[in-house]
Amino acid sequence: MNVPERVKERLGDALSRTVLFLLLFSVLLGCSSAQQRIVFGSCMDQNRQQIAWNALKSAKPVLAILMGDNVYGDTHGGRDLSPLKMAYETLKQSPAFQSFQQAVPIFATWDDHDYGDNDAGADFRGRKESERLFLDFWGVPIDDERRSRAGIYFERRLSLSNRIFQFIMLDTRSFRSPLLPSPRPGPGTERYLPDRTPGKTMLGEKQWQWLQSTLKQPADVRVLVSSIQVLADEHGYECWNNLPRERERLLRYLTSAGPGALIILSGDRHMGALYRHTYQGREVYEATSSALNMRISNVLQPRTGSSQVSPWMFEENYGELIVQENVDELRLSLVEVRSGAVKQSLLVPLGASPGE
Repeated sequence: MNVPERVKERLGDALSRTVLFLLLFSVLLGCSSAQQRIVFGSCMDQNRQQIAWNALKSAKPVLAILMGDNVYGDTHGGRDLSPLKMAYETLKQSPAFQSFQQAVPIFATWDDHDYGDNDAGADFRGRKESERLFLDFWGVPIDDERRSRAGIYFERRLSLSNRIFQFIMLDTRSFRSPLLPSPRPGPGTERYLPDRTPGKTMLGEKQWQWLQSTLKQPADVRVLVSSIQVLADEHGYECWNNLPRERERLLRYLTSAGPGALIILSGDRHMGALYRHTYQGREVYEATSSALNMRISNVLQPRTGSSQVSPWMFEENYGELIVQENVDELRLSLVEVRSGAVKQSLLVPLGASPGE
């Protein structure tokens, strides 16, 4: 029997969703009810050593969150996306990545180097093609809403240790306004200055409306994933503080949401740190995990931010979010890739378990 190609596509997409569900279900069943673990990381050059995939898999997580720069495929303005295509193909051929991808469900977003150009935003000319490459590589089904609108943002809800976790994956690239260059680079103004110009945006108005609506859904824990740092205020590289009005809007939306712990996961910096910030009477926590294999030297001695509650971690690292049934707190940690040693940790209160 001849099956039309479009039907084949839809059957394939339905099968991929079924496989993902079964994989996630089997991982959850295989975990101890006492503890469940989510891993997260960023900044993975496909042409460097790939041991981080084995480290992430060995942690036996129920979910992996990849926060951007998952490959490095800069296209020098978007005129030719072949470097990005080649980067994805190289990662696809990695045995370590293949083993990891088959074993662990993945939520992914992008940052600048898998978007297509360093520090690129809405004016990147290769955005549409880059978006297609991203969606294809990560196996996003043909009938997923991301296939029919601009932007790769999405939301998922999972039940972990008898609590509802809401995962909000932002797109900080597709709609971002141009940033304000620093005329005199120095500590705190290394590349950009804070820009309060009205109308400048990080997410674009449609994504902001989507986020506001998404945050109205009930959840015990909200995990917002931003490829760039949110709470950091100590540097002039890319971060939400480049557009302070947008940063304030994000924190206002988060803290105005219903009850539930507020956690931000971010990457990009090629070093890791933990943050805690009080806004409108609510605690917001952030874990920055970077890089999986693109560390920088600690000779830079970066400044410490006002909300930073840990020293900088310069070793190659990934993050862990660990939740336990009948325990009223979760643990955010940064783990050294090579040794598996937990280097930094922060406890996040959850309140009483449901039903108590």
